Amino acid sequence: MNSKNEQISPVLEFFITANEYCKLLEFSNHANKLSFISKIQKILSFVYLKASLLVKPDELEDGELEKFVQEEDWEYIKTSVAKILGSSDRYIEIILPENLDPENYENVSLSECFADIYQDLKEFVTTYEIGNQQSIQLALFECLLNFEKFWGPRLLSGLSYLHNLLYSSELYDEDELKDNDQNNQEIDTSNWLINQRFNE
Repeated sequence: MNSKNEQISPVLEFFITANEYCKLLEFSNHANKLSFISKIQKILSFVYLKASLLVKPDELEDGELEKFVQEEDWEYIKTSVAKILGSSDRYIEIILPENLDPENYENVSLSECFADIYQDLKEFVTTYEIGNQQSIQLALFECLLNFEKFWGPRLLSGLSYLHNLLYSSELYDEDELKDNDQNNQEIDTSNWLINQRFNE
């Protein structure tokens, strides 16, 4: 167990939360709808917080990152999420930072949103796991640049929709959830590494 004086670096905290998100989507076909939506709402909140606390490193002059997420991986995630969301996989409006005019926005399905976020986070997570420090810095730079311009707005729009979905009666009125009512318990996050230091 970590001592109280030990501190997890902000980059490691971001890696841990990003990895939790990626794992949730990779195994989404094993979850019921309500449980999945509740979990992804909580994890995305952590991801946004941890990303917003990071300082974007200087861009390295030389170095090219290997790409790990292929088109078929993105499609698998999107399809899996669309299947579990069912009728809740709707199009949401996304306004990007460089164009704050509310009349100009993108319409993107929720499953596509989550797959886009997955792609950027998975690229960073995989590079971090390999452990080359120069590659990690470059991957972090690209991930945070995309956070500012691309997946950050998608995350916030997705969270807004999930919030309204979770606190409406829509989810609880659906026939597909009736058989799972007894399994809808409060999510246990005590084993998340990101929370362990707060429980010491």
